[in-house]
Amino acid sequence: LGRFHPKKGADLLLREIKNFPQLALVMAGPLSDTHPKFLDKLMSLSSPQVIWTDLLTGPAKWGALSLAQAFILPSHQENFGMGVAEALSVGTPALVSTQVALSSDILANNAGFVAPDTAEGTRTLLEKFISLTTEQKNNLRKNARACYEKNYLPQAVAQKLEALLSKIIL
Repeated sequence: LGRFHPKKGADLLLREIKNFPQLALVMAGPLSDTHPKFLDKLMSLSSPQVIWTDLLTGPAKWGALSLAQAFILPSHQENFGMGVAEALSVGTPALVSTQVALSSDILANNAGFVAPDTAEGTRTLLEKFISLTTEQKNNLRKNARACYEKNYLPQAVAQKLEALLSKIIL
């Protein structure tokens, strides 16, 4: 849910999703703004279970995030991960690599799964998720929303900043 860039690990995901025919994957991003050769490479890795869509915004984006069983980002580097935070905000569990800055919050709040940014790590994220019961998936959804509220609501961020500043000033 964002730009298609080599650092996002989409190639890992497209290769691994083929091993999970029971899953569907939506690849949403600005198709016209992506380097054509890179997009061609990604699409060549695609399988019939992959749905490609242009960038989703507004109600379409929020609807897709809300209806998704999980949000996956096997990125090689993310300073924050806005799409991950947006997914958590609607209670969608996050399956991310260790290179996504939000990964420690996801682990600490049991709001999804974290694994290395490798093919094996991506496979592990998918395996863990599909092995869950419906009840476990529902618990992850509750935890995802709670993680967002605890860590990313403006009031929560302001409180953390205030605590940090008070440590520096003292």
